[in-house]
Amino acid sequence: MYGDVVGAGLTNEVIQNESHHHSTEPHEHMFLARPIEIKYTGELNQNQNIAPYCKFKLGWHGGKCAIADQQALLPDLPDGCYLETTNEHAILKLKVKDKNRMLLRDVIGEAQIPLAEVISNGYSRDWYLLKDKHGATVAEVLVDVEHVKEVNALDYTPPEAGLDVGI
Repeated sequence: MYGDVVGAGLTNEVIQNESHHHSTEPHEHMFLARPIEIKYTGELNQNQNIAPYCKFKLGWHGGKCAIADQQALLPDLPDGCYLETTNEHAILKLKVKDKNRMLLRDVIGEAQIPLAEVISNGYSRDWYLLKDKHGATVAEVLVDVEHVKEVNALDYTPPEAGLDVGI
């Protein structure tokens, strides 16, 4: 379907609509988030040896993936993340980080993606402004978000053991 996609917080049981986090109800909403392109503004530019990747968080679930137009810089990362929630008014949190920066200074910027429209339309492709810790716009990222009815186990790649999903 989309190449390598990691399912953050998912297990094979969840794929088969069984419980997760000790819940007896299946999650109503599953999303596939795929960052497509990044454009830098201000001081950031492509010549600064930036290796950007995205970290998504939706409730307890999170995952990281490469940005499609930068995939060659981080070939070990998948090109999308599966995330799930029961909240139809949830906000998908996005952080874009730089693998080449020191750990405490690795965040390029953050954005939030409301999911109500994605649930209504089934799909969204929009540009989101990335803000730094001072609130300045440093970049914008094009993200596809698909409301997935079910995950095909053949398209699903489980997360690596010990995957850092903190955001």
